[in-house]
Amino acid sequence: MNTYRQVLRITRTGAEERLAGNIKTVQLILTAQCNSRCSYCYQTAKKSLRMEWGVLQASIDLAAASPSEKISLVFLGGEPLLEFPRIREAVAYAAGKAAREKTCQYKISTNGLVIDEGIASFLDEHRFEVHLSFDGIPEAQDHRTQGSFPVIDRLINHLKHRHPRMYERRFRICMTLIPATIPYLARSFHYLRKKEVGSVSISPSVLPHPEWSLEQIKELDEQFAQVYTESLSHLERTGDVPMRFLRKRKGDSGPRPAGGPMCGLPSGTQVAVDADGQVYGCASLAESYQEFPRHFHMSRLAPLRMGDLRDPLFPARLAAFPEMTHRAGIFHHREEKYSSYGKCSDCTYSNACAVCPVSIGLDPRNTDPHRVPDFFCAFNQVALKYRSRFPPIY
Repeated sequence: MNTYRQVLRITRTGAEERLAGNIKTVQLILTAQCNSRCSYCYQTAKKSLRMEWGVLQASIDLAAASPSEKISLVFLGGEPLLEFPRIREAVAYAAGKAAREKTCQYKISTNGLVIDEGIASFLDEHRFEVHLSFDGIPEAQDHRTQGSFPVIDRLINHLKHRHPRMYERRFRICMTLIPATIPYLARSFHYLRKKEVGSVSISPSVLPHPEWSLEQIKELDEQFAQVYTESLSHLERTGDVPMRFLRKRKGDSGPRPAGGPMCGLPSGTQVAVDADGQVYGCASLAESYQEFPRHFHMSRLAPLRMGDLRDPLFPARLAAFPEMTHRAGIFHHREEKYSSYGKCSDCTYSNACAVCPVSIGLDPRNTDPHRVPDFFCAFNQVALKYRSRFPPIY
């Protein structure tokens, strides 16, 4: 609390003044529990917590009070669909709260294991954007959740045929890559393309991977080359690009300001409300389902806690949040970041690179706020190499 009072006396830039209190996204961590135990999940210390109605109500009130004309409510967990009745309550309440001039978009991130026709119909009716965590063919998916491929394969088929509009426009497959699943990347993408999935995102695991070696970058490159070739062929035939990292706008590779943030978290336009009502700048910082591995990380993240959403001091802490992230050291100064592959400032792709800053502190061996995980760096270098070759589509 004292830290925040000190920050409030600091003169902020005009940009920060405009961003303070202008929330666009509220992430709602409905529960810390999950019906799966993915091998590489960063949520390694789940507590028996579920969001009470008072917290959820206050979270929706916060979104409704935002001056932003378009807001997003993002339902997360654990597995948020374990709290499906609460989601129904939230949507009903939000519909009554939203001003006529405000657009409210619902999103949900789910492993899909409990989606039946009733849930699918509800998500479709209320125009949810559904992000399905799924890694592809059985050999890859088994690293996420053993034996879950047939369940998700049936779900994808069901959504495609029973809810085609949602499937085509508001459905995304979210793949997580780890070193062990690199050999299956191209085949997994081919499988999803055959399923006519219109949106596929892929990101590396944020956990440390000591098994990763520099020699594996060749195999990573070969897999991305196959994805690139198939995507280019698909674009030429259909005008569509399912793999999101290849979607490139004209002129989107311009230089970023020196010392700028590594991600959008410092803007303060997004908040994550944990199951117990505590507020963070991103769900990756929530403490209901994880314990950070060492003092190095926690000493930088603890000051970023904004406290209970219903605390009268919350608005002041939200206004101070951009400055607090700057002090943390891991979210800014891209030009000082580095990995075993070299300095970020010397990298051809530094302007487009997207390394999750939280991953910097998840390696218990690391004590340097500028040391980027090697696997994360390799992923970005290879993926962005092929993205740079892809034609702009916007």
